[in-house]
Amino acid sequence: MLGITKEKISEELAYSFRVLEPAQLEVSGLTVSPSEVAMGEPVNVSVNVQNVGELSGDRKVDLRVDGNVENSQIVSLTGGESTTVSFKVRREKSGSFNIEIENLSKSFEVLKQEIFTSEKFGFTVKYPDNWTFNKNEAPSGVTVIIVENETGGRRPQAIAQISVQKLNQKMPSFENLKKSITSQIENKENLALISELEIIETESYKELNLTVKSKTAQGDFIIKQRIMRGENNQYGIQGFANENNYEAFKHDLDLIIENFKLIGRPYKQ
Repeated sequence: MLGITKEKISEELAYSFRVLEPAQLEVSGLTVSPSEVAMGEPVNVSVNVQNVGELSGDRKVDLRVDGNVENSQIVSLTGGESTTVSFKVRREKSGSFNIEIENLSKSFEVLKQEIFTSEKFGFTVKYPDNWTFNKNEAPSGVTVIIVENETGGRRPQAIAQISVQKLNQKMPSFENLKKSITSQIENKENLALISELEIIETESYKELNLTVKSKTAQGDFIIKQRIMRGENNQYGIQGFANENNYEAFKHDLDLIIENFKLIGRPYKQ
């Protein structure tokens, strides 16, 4: 029959197939950052989810804080696809809190804060409760507030300092102040600008921000500073620590500097 044999027909009809692996979504790489925050500040939590199977599938990812489910997300992935799932956690009380996603866990610490308010000079500032607070008023209308972090009775490891000076007509604008500071840094071998000298402007106020490295006989120091103007005063708040341990205190210094607030009407010049 036209040269067609039974064996030939079987060969033409033969085919092969492979069963695809079912979806399998695996969770890994839990990160919790930062590990220490002030009350009310956000903690960023993230995990990587990967579908190691070949078929599409989905999975519910639960975020547990101290054993209680606080948030959930449904993740849908095609075969071989991966994604990052992110959450934010805030706590209004101090203490240690444990984060769990699947069988992964890490913790973060919420630091207790102290608050100092100066009605006389028109500002308020927050600082961690493991710092001590000293107030010294200097002549010529300048007050200096020093917040220190000491270790074992030795010299302070980090300092945050606030200065207040009466506004007067001779004070330069922020733009001219920026030029003056830039010139000083460029002409001094012991100073180096780390971050861009930046003027921040909103509808109600201006401020000047900078971070510099200063070389001294006692070592190299990192100094972060904000300059602001209120209705009657110019304020400067700066935090500094030795370069070798600056990272250990950076979070505390940022907390203090960023939580420095003016009372009353700001002055925008």
